[in-house]
Amino acid sequence: MGLYTSPQTRRRRILVAAALGLLLGGTLGFTLGRMSSTTTAEQLASVRRQGTGAATRIEALTIEYEQAAAASGETLQGGVLDPLTSIRRDTLLAVQRALWLKAEDRDALDTALSNVEAAAKAGVTPDEFATVATASAATVRAMLS
Repeated sequence: MGLYTSPQTRRRRILVAAALGLLLGGTLGFTLGRMSSTTTAEQLASVRRQGTGAATRIEALTIEYEQAAAASGETLQGGVLDPLTSIRRDTLLAVQRALWLKAEDRDALDTALSNVEAAAKAGVTPDEFATVATASAATVRAMLS
């Protein structure tokens, strides 16, 4: 035999259970959402790491360019231009996340990368290429680091 409970008591129990479920679900959702989101400081650090990495990769192109110029290693396409395409893509991804950059800063980054590509295609001397690559790397580092 069951005990009789009034409809009012049943409604109250249902409302209390629903309120507790809603409170627990909201608290759990908020906590998990906060734990999985990236903070502004984390995004800034990520963009800085990408900028520093891109600048270092640009500077490393001078070695590949010297080898391509001396015909002792990779070709100009495989050793310099293809990696530069990858560097440009990665830098543009970082630039999209660098919300503090102005349009002229973005243009300066694009120009710096274009200068490296133009110097490589023009077949400048390794010293001239190193000068252009170093200046480009400094621009990337200054804007994104």
